[in-house]
Amino acid sequence: MSYNVSISGTTATITLSGGSLSATNTETLVDGISYQNTSNDPTAGNRVVTLTSLKDNGGTANGGDDTAALSIASTVAVVAVNDEPTFTATGSNPTFTEGGAAQNLFSGTSVDVIESGQVLGELTLTISNVNNGSAEILNIDGTAIALINSSGTTASNGLSYSVSVSGTTVTVTLSGGSLSAAATETLVDGISYQNNSEAPNTSNRVVTISSFKDNGGTANGGDDTVALGIRSTVAVQAVNDVPTGNVSIAGSVVEDQTLTANTSTLADKDGLGTYSYQWLRNGVAISGATSATYTLGDADVGKTIRVAVSYTDGSGNAESVSSAATAAVANIDDPLVGNVTIDGTAFVGTTLSANTSGLSDDDGLASFSYQWLRDGAVIDGATASSYLLTSDDSDSDISVRVTATDSYGASAAKTSASVAVEEVFVVITDPSVVEPELPVPEAIDDDAEEDSAEEDNSTDEDSEAETDADEIAAFIAQENEDDDIDDGQFDNLNTLEIDSLTGFGNELGDGDSSSTTANTSNINVRLLNNNSALASAVEASVSGSVDTGFSSFVDPLVLVSSQNLSDSLDTMRETFVSNIERNQSILGGTVTATASLSVGYVVWLIRSGVLLSSALSALPAWRFIDPLPILSQGKGGLAGGDEETLESIVANDSGAADAEPVPQTDNNKKPSH
Repeated sequence: MSYNVSISGTTATITLSGGSLSATNTETLVDGISYQNTSNDPTAGNRVVTLTSLKDNGGTANGGDDTAALSIASTVAVVAVNDEPTFTATGSNPTFTEGGAAQNLFSGTSVDVIESGQVLGELTLTISNVNNGSAEILNIDGTAIALINSSGTTASNGLSYSVSVSGTTVTVTLSGGSLSAAATETLVDGISYQNNSEAPNTSNRVVTISSFKDNGGTANGGDDTVALGIRSTVAVQAVNDVPTGNVSIAGSVVEDQTLTANTSTLADKDGLGTYSYQWLRNGVAISGATSATYTLGDADVGKTIRVAVSYTDGSGNAESVSSAATAAVANIDDPLVGNVTIDGTAFVGTTLSANTSGLSDDDGLASFSYQWLRDGAVIDGATASSYLLTSDDSDSDISVRVTATDSYGASAAKTSASVAVEEVFVVITDPSVVEPELPVPEAIDDDAEEDSAEEDNSTDEDSEAETDADEIAAFIAQENEDDDIDDGQFDNLNTLEIDSLTGFGNELGDGDSSSTTANTSNINVRLLNNNSALASAVEASVSGSVDTGFSSFVDPLVLVSSQNLSDSLDTMRETFVSNIERNQSILGGTVTATASLSVGYVVWLIRSGVLLSSALSALPAWRFIDPLPILSQGKGGLAGGDEETLESIVANDSGAADAEPVPQTDNNKKPSH
């Protein structure tokens, strides 16, 4: 069957012809005719379908009539239904760098609202991982929309927008206006992201076009919204911002003062973390100086100080800012502490030394100067670290004042405690008087004891009288000074010095005694001049040996009287006297014999008497006594020939009572060596 359609305006005529349809088939055909409108945007209204004629194939011959005029109408009501719009776009997936330009999110957008005349109804976008609040922005239709709860109207097309925040997800909805599909495409392609934070969170931001809606509505089952999931991921890169402001130091730059790090002007766009501190001396870190304050010490004097302040900013960047250097730290003079002491034995002829090891100064000790004092008065010329005691110092208190100069030139003085110089005893002997010898045996047995006692008794009275008259114990006199000694006037007194004598003992068996022989070949007596404490000339010499005759290994408190020793000492003294052309002399030194036990024995040159003064020092402290009465006792009390201990002599008051009175030292004073 053939058909032909002709259109005239809004009227269409359809003609069917040919074929071999019977009447019955024709009926079926007509009953099967239907109307359909495939347009997505049909014009609403009635469509009237009319059967206008029916013609058979009999023809019109012989006046026949093969056509029947008809007017059978069927009205079709056409109702329009809104179709779902279409929307496509491509995500740009840009990278946004802190401080950089906004980045476009989409491109190639295509919008079809289907029904003509329809416009943008609503566009919805979601943004995830929004952590910087109002600093994060979508630029849409000429307006920077902050991603915080807000609403407003775009500048270009007057679209309404609303922003809602849920956690770190933000939803932006655009609606209203009259944007066509084409204008909507332009709008979407122009959306961009930016982050104005100086310390942006660097999580990726995912911007999704989640839906598009036209304005066709949903009447009659229409669909005006298309669900979308078009994404554009923005990589956010932070840039470290340089701290601004500075760190300064507050406080006086003086030793012992406290400095404080001042961070009040310090700023960082990335955020300021917790501060840590490091103080530096001349640019070198000071160990342990890690607080906000620092107290200046001795090590800082003369040096500059800085402080470095460190922190981690809001973007995780480590930052450090250092202050300017201070001026050189000024010194505060630290006190000199400790004491000066005196080393050495305080006897005439010995040397004392100033001991400064007990002094300290936090500023350091650079040098010392010295001034020795006698009874608190300055000793002229005594400015060395050591001092040789002279006869002028006898029975005086000697101290030393030490002036210490620290490393910064400041000086302070300390004076030692004084040491007492022992009084020096001397023996004044008239060389014109020849003294009788006292026969004191060196070692006697029981058979000889009685004969010795008789011999001693026969001479005791005369010798004691003559000895006491000839031998006078006195203190050393000052040079060129007249001393009235025992009612006798001595003109031209001078101080003589005698060298030390060293002996070596020989150990014997039980019951024996050792005889210590001292070599005196180098023993000299020197005259001291008025201006020096040193010997100026040899006035007398002794040759040969002196037999000391005392035991080296017997109890050191035993005083052994030996005829050999007495004879030897007399010979030595007479040698001195014969070589000195003066009527009166002061023998100011001592002869020292050292036994093999290394015990120093001082031998007093009082003719036939021998005193071991170092043995005296071995007595109990309460037994310190003046040696001179013992000498007299020793000279008169050893005639019996028996050995006597020093303690028995000290305890024997009768001998001392019979002796010639002599000047006494303080009984609590240790005897002079």
